[in-house]
Order: sequence, then C-alpha cells, then structure tokens
Amino acid sequence: MPLRARQENVNASVESATMNVLVLWLTNEASTSRVDWGLTSGYGSSTPVDPVLRTTHLLSMTGLAEGQTVHYRVRSADQYGNEIVSSDRTILIQVDREDPDYTMSPPSFGTGQATLTFNASELSFGTFSWGVSSTSEHTVAFGSQSNPGLTHVAVMTGLTNGTTYSTKVVLIDLSGNFVETSSSMYYPGPVIDTTPPATPLGLRISAFNPETGLTLRWNDNSELDMAGYNLSRRPINASGDSLGAWETMNDQVVTSSEYTDDSLDVFAFWEYAISAEDQSANESALSSGLIYDPEQWVGGLDFVAVNFPNPFRVGSGTQISFRSPASIQGAPIGPNPVSLTVYDVNGRRVKLLYSGNSTAGRTRTVRWDGTDQGGNSLAAGVYFYRLETGSSTLEKKMILLR
Repeated sequence: MPLRARQENVNASVESATMNVLVLWLTNEASTSRVDWGLTSGYGSSTPVDPVLRTTHLLSMTGLAEGQTVHYRVRSADQYGNEIVSSDRTILIQVDREDPDYTMSPPSFGTGQATLTFNASELSFGTFSWGVSSTSEHTVAFGSQSNPGLTHVAVMTGLTNGTTYSTKVVLIDLSGNFVETSSSMYYPGPVIDTTPPATPLGLRISAFNPETGLTLRWNDNSELDMAGYNLSRRPINASGDSLGAWETMNDQVVTSSEYTDDSLDVFAFWEYAISAEDQSANESALSSGLIYDPEQWVGGLDFVAVNFPNPFRVGSGTQISFRSPASIQGAPIGPNPVSLTVYDVNGRRVKLLYSGNSTAGRTRTVRWDGTDQGGNSLAAGVYFYRLETGSSTLEKKMILLR
C-alpha cells in the first residue's frame, strides 16, 4: 500500500550561533524517517535514516543560521520498502521568540479525581503540578521534547471533596520559550450527571423475513457519553389502539444502531419505540412509535386471525383480530359472511364472538373475556377459536388462565 504523508510542521530552536529546525510529519502507516535539506533544491545534507517504524515523525535539520532560506523534503518507507518522498519545501529561518499559550477546557469531575484538558497554541511539552499547601505535592508530565503535543491532559487524583487546590502549568515550545501559570481549582466532589440524552430519531424497519423477524434501524445519537439504546414493543390492533403495555426487548443496552426482533408474531400488529441511555444510566423519552402492519410485510396474507395476549386470564381477556380475503384467485370480492367462534378441547361450542358480513381485506378486532354464551366464567385450560367463511376455515389455539 503506498504511503501518504501530511502535516509537515517546522520549528526553529537556537543553539549557540547556529540553529536547529525540527520537522514534524505524519504518515498513514508505520514507516522510517529521514529529512534532506540545503540552501538549494539539490539539498546536500540529510539526517541518518531513523529505522524505527512509526506514523509520527520528528527529526532535526542542524547548523542553520537566521535569515537563510532552506530547502527541505521528508522521506518515509514502510516495512516493505515502499517509499514516499515529499515535494520540495522552503522555510525562512527565523528565531521563535514567542511564548506558547494555551486554553483549558472545563474540568471533568469524578470520584476523588478531576480531568483537565489543555489545548496549546503550538507543539509543546511541560508539566502540571498541584497540591493543597504547595504545587510541588503532585506533578505529571506533558510529553517531552522528543514527544511534544498540542493537547495535554492531566488527571488529578486523591482529591478531597470541597477542597481548593493550588495548580501550576508549565509549557515549553520547541524553541525553548515557555509559559508558567499559577492558579487554583475547587474540587466539589463527583458531579452526578442527571441530564438524559436526546430522544433517538429515524426509527424504521430496514429488513423483514417471516422466518427470522424484522430488523430495526435508527439514527445515532451525538452525545459523547452514550451507553446505547433500549428497544420497546407493545401489541396493538389494526386501528393502532394499544392491547398491552410497553415491554423492553433487549436485556442489555444495544450499542449499535440496529436491532433484529426475532420473537414477534408476524401476523399480529405491533408498535415499536426506542430510547437512548447514557453512561450515567440516564434514559431519554421513548421515540415516536413505529407501526408494524403485517398487511404490508407478509406476502399472501389474506385469511388471518390472531389473538393477544395468549395465554390470558378471565376478566382481562384477549383481543382476536381477523380478516377475510379481499380477492379469490385475483378476482376482488365484496363483503363476506364471517363467523368467529370459541370451542373447548372436546369440540363443544363455547361462545359465538362474531357473525355477520366482514368487509373483505379489512381487519376487525373482537374481545373474548373467558366467559361462555351465558356470561359464565369458564375453567382454565386450552380453547380454540375458529374463523369461518363460506369457503375457508382457520382454527388456532389459546390458553385461558385463572
């Protein structure tokens, strides 16, 4: 794979009457390092090849004088010997006499610790120190001269709630200029995050298979402390009315933006929603509901009946949704005479739930409360509901609990 180099930075530092100029560049894969330089594009001077394979390269051009215009190029070769050589660049040698500067992001507080992030104005290294009586009590390093950076992170540990600490930042650039700043920081204790993430958007059905279920997708949330997502589902009837409470489908938060529901009854109507959860267990509100309509997804669905819940209890009952064909052998038909009847395991008719014309191709829902034709509660056990038209019969099992 060919190498790519980018971001060449140079910085001059004074050493006696001559100067050294540091050249920094990046490559897309680990490779060697070398710099050619001189007063013309013929160069004439080169660093020794640094054989260590790395993606961040920092080498020094030596023996230069202020006011000179120097030509230079960088070279890197990967482990297979593929080499990239940059185009000719020039730099006017000037002494850097400007001190580095930095900005600090708001501290992030945890249990007994605080994380501070400093963004420097130029490549630099240095130290961060802190303490209660003196800043010399604790010190952490910000890189080194051979490993400078633009972003420096300090983690203060062993902190006491409600305590003010003295702090000191020292930053040194590659020319030896430095800044030293003393300040203080109040540690209130761990800050508890109580802000929930935004409600996820874009919930949709991306794939469906009657054997393996349906796949849901949604848009990723942008919060940096996201833990994942929770998927909820509830049964509904053909009119979109709820037949039960929301139930969470996942045991653990879903860390991707995709989930496959392989447990649904593909002939029933369902509503899905999603919420987002952050690393502090704050959970967003449920998203807008997404309807799964079997009439849109199951091919050849024309004569169907399904009940929910199943099993169910006397009194709470179960909802039975049914539909008769809209056409026979491709020919549309009008209203069909339909009956829906409940039988016990011995084949005795228990209750007639519906008898009449049903608009072909339209779903109707009726409720059975576990009673017989006279309104008497029936014994727990297995029952069957039978959907009949003039030409077809469909029978399914349901379980009544006490």
